[in-house]
Amino acid sequence: MQAIDVGGVNTTEVCNLSCVMCHFNGPTATKLEGTLTVEDVRKFVGSVPAGPIWFASTGDFLMDPHALEHLRTAAAYGHQPCVLTNGQLLTPEMTDRILEIGVREIAISVDAIEPGSYRRIRRGGELSVILDVCSYLRSKKSLYPDLTVTIANVLFKNTFARQEEFERFWTGRVDRVSFQAEYYGAFKFRNLLFDPGERVDCHLRVFLMPNGKMTPCCAITVYQHDRDLEWLPHIRQATPSEALEHFKRLYADTESPLGQLCRQCDWWMMFKQGEQGHSAFTRTVSLPDLPYGVSPEMPKTEERLGVFRLSEATACNDAEIHGEGPVHITTSPQQWAFAALFSIHDDPEWPLAEAGPLLIRIEALVEQGEIGVSIAEPTLGKFIAAEKRAAPGGMSTLELTLNSPAPGCWLVVRNYASGGVAGKVNIHSIRTFPAAPPPAVQPDDAQPSGFVPLESLVSARPDA
Repeated sequence: MQAIDVGGVNTTEVCNLSCVMCHFNGPTATKLEGTLTVEDVRKFVGSVPAGPIWFASTGDFLMDPHALEHLRTAAAYGHQPCVLTNGQLLTPEMTDRILEIGVREIAISVDAIEPGSYRRIRRGGELSVILDVCSYLRSKKSLYPDLTVTIANVLFKNTFARQEEFERFWTGRVDRVSFQAEYYGAFKFRNLLFDPGERVDCHLRVFLMPNGKMTPCCAITVYQHDRDLEWLPHIRQATPSEALEHFKRLYADTESPLGQLCRQCDWWMMFKQGEQGHSAFTRTVSLPDLPYGVSPEMPKTEERLGVFRLSEATACNDAEIHGEGPVHITTSPQQWAFAALFSIHDDPEWPLAEAGPLLIRIEALVEQGEIGVSIAEPTLGKFIAAEKRAAPGGMSTLELTLNSPAPGCWLVVRNYASGGVAGKVNIHSIRTFPAAPPPAVQPDDAQPSGFVPLESLVSARPDA
C-alpha cells in the first residue's frame, strides 16, 4: 500500500448544515449520527504510509468532538493532516489550534458568491462567515507561508457558465478554486466539464467511514450511507492494506457486489484527464497571489437565480437553436422576426411580485448580422422594456430593465438586420439582478419602426 492509496478519514455523520444537494444531510436525506472512536482513527492512521491525509466527513469534520485529537494523532504518525469542511465552525480559535497542530491545507465547500444564493444552497450557513474565515486564514500567511486554502465549488446548471466570475471573486481571498461536477443518485454526474469519452479504470483507495467500515471509492462512500454492505471490511477486523487487496479482487470480478455496482457508475470520470490536464469531474485553478487585505468587492446586488434558463430556448419563425450553454441561434432572414423565446420563471419562496424592478443582463456573441433583445408581454404583442441590439465585434453585454416583472413574460431574441441577412448569435448567459426603477419607456424606444406585431407571428407562440 502506498500513500496515494489512502482516500481519507470521514469521522462523523453529524452536520451543522443541510445543503440542498447533500446525499447525507440534505433536506430529504436519511440523517445518521455515527462518529468514529479515537481508537478506530488511531488504528487507521497508524496503519497507512505517511503522507497527506484528508480529514472530512459525511457530515462536517469540525462537528466531531474529537476532531483536534484526530489531527494530533495523524501528525504524531508522521502524516500531513488536511481538513475539508463547510467552514462555518472555523473560528479564529479553532483555526489557530489546527494550524498549530500542523494542518497546512484546508478546503472549504462554497458554491455561491452572493449571500442569498449561498444561504439557499447551504442551508443554515452564512457566506459572511466564510469570508471572515478566509480573511483570517489570509492573515496567517506570514506565520504559515505554506498554508493553502481551496474553495471546493459544486457546479450547478445556473452557475456552470460563471466559473471565471467565481475565480475573480476568490482572487485575493484564497489560493485555489476547485470546480466539481454535481453527483446525483450516488453514481451519476451532471454539469461535467467536458465529454470524457471512453471509460477508464478507477484508482481504488481506502476511505474510513463514520461507522468504522472502509470503502474503495467516493461512489461507495455515498452508496453505503443508508445501506448495510456486508462486503465492506471494518477497521477493527482488517487493516487498510487488507481492505485494499479485498477491493481490488472485487473490482476485477464483474459479478462481485462491487463489480455489479461499477457497471452503472460514472465516477471513473475522476481518473480520465482531458487535453487541459483536468478531469471531466473537477478542475482546480490556482489564483493570482495578492497581499493580505487586497480583495475584490462583494457584489453590490444579489443575483436572482433561475429566472431565465438557457436550456428552455424556444425557436420561432424557422430559426434554428442548439446547445444549452451557450445557446446557438440562427435567425430567420426576415428583419424583426422573432427567433427565440425564453420564458420567465417565478420562485414561490421569493415571488417576482415582491422583487421590484429587475436588471436583466445578457452576454451574447454575434457572429453574423445583428440581433435585438427585449422583454415581451405574455401575448407577445408588444415589448415592455427598451430593446437592446448587438452586432459582430466580440462579446456584448446587453442590459434590460424590467419595471414590472410578471410570470408569463418572454425574453425575445429577434433578427434586427435588414437585406435578408440571417443573424447568428451565441447566448452565453442570461442573469437577473434587483434594479432601481427605470425611466419611463417611450413607445418609439420599445417598438422601433418596422416592429412585427403578434398577429403576423402567431407561430412564435410555443402553444400555437
